[in-house]
Amino acid sequence: MSSLEFIGRQPIIDHAGELIAYDLFYDISIHEDSSNIAPLIASVINTFCIHNVLGDVQGFIKIDDTFLMSGIIYSVPKQLFILSLPDSITLNHESYERLVELHGLGYCFALHDISYIQAKTLKKLSPLFPLLSYLKVDIKNLSQEYMAKLTKLLNPYSLKMIATDVNTQEEYAIAKSIGFPYVEGYYFSEPISVEHQSVDSKLLTVIRLYNMLTSSATTTEELTMTFESNPELTIQLLQYINSSAFSLRIKISSIAQVLILLGRKSLSQWLLLLMYGKHINHSPTQSLLMQMVSRRTALMKGFYKLLNPRTTSDAMGEAFFVGVMSLASAVMSMPLRLILKDMHLSEEVMIALLEHKGVLGELLETVEAIERFNIEKIQAFIHTHNLSSAAVLQLISTTALSSQELD
Repeated sequence: MSSLEFIGRQPIIDHAGELIAYDLFYDISIHEDSSNIAPLIASVINTFCIHNVLGDVQGFIKIDDTFLMSGIIYSVPKQLFILSLPDSITLNHESYERLVELHGLGYCFALHDISYIQAKTLKKLSPLFPLLSYLKVDIKNLSQEYMAKLTKLLNPYSLKMIATDVNTQEEYAIAKSIGFPYVEGYYFSEPISVEHQSVDSKLLTVIRLYNMLTSSATTTEELTMTFESNPELTIQLLQYINSSAFSLRIKISSIAQVLILLGRKSLSQWLLLLMYGKHINHSPTQSLLMQMVSRRTALMKGFYKLLNPRTTSDAMGEAFFVGVMSLASAVMSMPLRLILKDMHLSEEVMIALLEHKGVLGELLETVEAIERFNIEKIQAFIHTHNLSSAAVLQLISTTALSSQELD
């Protein structure tokens, strides 16, 4: 890839599940001379459609001494970005004056990657505290004692504390118990592992219909009868086909008409989304999960097409399925194995979802690597399959960050 590898993001959320901001990540080759970092960061802002990346919230971007002291920093839109400083920043008269000037112009600052910093280092950074809006703390192996000292030191300042790298429910519980008002990470997408649950009857009905649609042995008459024996599903399907999304000139009034218009593949995909819809409670974290599902399906299909340019629609359908169902456990609050056990799925799909094996499993791992900004894994995938770096970067920038709807 080029020196600018790719841009990623992680959500920063409050305890109500509301999205507060995104932390933006960009990969710059370690071989770059430090004097080139400033224009590279500016390139991140200009190359990607930053409004699609951020939506209605601000983004944290990491800067260094070079970027801080460059003239380019004045071109950063202060209404869109929070400038995040490392604890290793050089704090001298010139840099401090620049920070004071930018703060006076309305720029917001954060200090990131705070963990076990020596007291001497914290004291050296103390002149920064009145200029900071946020402090980002890595809670890995963080002791209550250290946190108490840090809180006492920062108490005179109106700093908002963010716990970073929170990717499990256990880590979230620790961050909340310590007193962090905000957390950064994908803890809300963690799979559920409790095995004593059962699948509810409505979900079983949807699964049964999905199996019928994907079986060539099922006749149109059998499908029609099954739908019509479930009035709630029939009403939802007719509302869907008659919605503005289709702009049909005539009103559709029967299941047989829907089957002809949509086809089995599209109808089976609609049922997958319906499985999700029945478990969405419209909370902010559920909304973020659905955005993740959207990005995963777009990336799964895009990567599958890159690997197999002449692929069939059935194979693309399996890639779509793996993308949709990869977060089913978190959305439906039950183990994925339990959700899948009654579905008639190919061995390739099952091992992809449950073991991350096979081609589809490799694609799913790569998509998760994009979410976690695991550059080494992404580069290994590109190298293994001899893919065009430019094509992969284009796919990431157009689908992973801006995709908002499932198609």
